[in-house]
Amino acid sequence: MKSLRNLALFLLGVLVLTSMPSCKKDTMTPADKKIANIYYQDEDNHRTLVEHWKWNNDDFVESIENFDEDGGMLFTIDFTYTDKDRISRVDCYYANLSLLYNYTDKQLTNLSLYFGTMLVASCDVTYKDKKMSQLTATLNEEIMGAKKLLPAMNPLSMLLPRPISERLISFEDHLAQRGGQQTYVVNVQLTWDGDNITKVLGQGMGETVTLTALYDTKNNPVYGFLLGQTGGSLVKNNIVTISASESSYDTETFSITYQYDEDDYPIVMSAFPSDEPVDKETIYIEYL
Repeated sequence: MKSLRNLALFLLGVLVLTSMPSCKKDTMTPADKKIANIYYQDEDNHRTLVEHWKWNNDDFVESIENFDEDGGMLFTIDFTYTDKDRISRVDCYYANLSLLYNYTDKQLTNLSLYFGTMLVASCDVTYKDKKMSQLTATLNEEIMGAKKLLPAMNPLSMLLPRPISERLISFEDHLAQRGGQQTYVVNVQLTWDGDNITKVLGQGMGETVTLTALYDTKNNPVYGFLLGQTGGSLVKNNIVTISASESSYDTETFSITYQYDEDDYPIVMSAFPSDEPVDKETIYIEYL
């Protein structure tokens, strides 16, 4: 069995709540359906708990507990809000990481990641037509290159669908390994088709990675939130195919399939290389 942690990060990942720039209003609305638990599901449909989500009285996520394959606690992600409709920070005390949210006129403009008191990564957000159009990530090579940080706390993981952010973080790691600089910058350009991000161009140190995504027409259970997960943070629907092309590497294509409940929300999600459908990993989503 593959790592439950890696599977959960790829298929769903960490929830981060804040205002959605493509919405007409500036405040966040509670989820239509609240996720309670996420399970790894093996070939015999046996389920192992990997994440437990706790919600506050305002129907916003308070914390997410993460477990290993033996049921032991790995770490907890905690959320702090400035009021009922905006998040101010995300903390993982186990890893000594804090992600701070910065706003201008109620619009999210920057995320800053701290390891203790040391700034290790930041991400500036640029908008066009009320949608995110560019992300500018500045990273500390010494810390990021040492891979001491949880991928779930990377600013890109908080802003983009997980299949997209995972590949961009891999691109960041590749640049960090080149070394020679104290800090380096990755620029990410987003192309939209309606309410979904269909193309992403990442650039840094003279290298590029291009991602393309296709979607279904079903409900993303956390549409209207900013988070890294398969359906996507800002996106309305669920990714079914994603391809990545990078210099000196073959194009990689992954597929994601879903089973839905009566309201067209995903309850089972499976990911696999498009040319190896038998190499499948699956999670089950349980709602309150």
